[in-house]
Amino acid sequence: MSLGQKACRLAFAVGVAAIVALSLLPQPSMPDVQLSDKANHTLAYGCVMLAGGLGFWLGRQRLLLAGGLFLLGGAMELLQGLTPTRQMSLLDMVANTIGIAVGLLLAVLLTRYILQQPAKKAL
Repeated sequence: MSLGQKACRLAFAVGVAAIVALSLLPQPSMPDVQLSDKANHTLAYGCVMLAGGLGFWLGRQRLLLAGGLFLLGGAMELLQGLTPTRQMSLLDMVANTIGIAVGLLLAVLLTRYILQQPAKKAL
C-alpha cells in the first residue's frame, strides 16, 4: 500500500468522525459555512467517499464504503430527529447520496488515470 493510499484512508476516517460530530452538534454550535445545507451534505459525503475510494482501490471495498456511508447518513438523520435542536430530513439523505455517488465516480476515474500512468524510474 502506498503512502498516498494510507493518507487517503486516514482522511476517510477523520472525515467520518467529522460527519458524526457535525451531524450531532447542536445547531447554534455549528460553524458558519456560506453554502446551502444541501451543498454542505453533498460536499462532505462526496469528499469522504473520494478519500475512501482513493484509499481502497478494490471495487468491492469501494461499494462497502459507499454502502456504509449511506447507512451512516441515514443513522445521523435518525439521531438528529431524536435531538431537541436538530431535525431529520429526507432531502439531506438525498444530498448525502448524491455526494457519495459523485465521490465514488471521481475515485474510480482518478484511480484509472493513476494506473494508466507509466511508472517513474528512481534516479
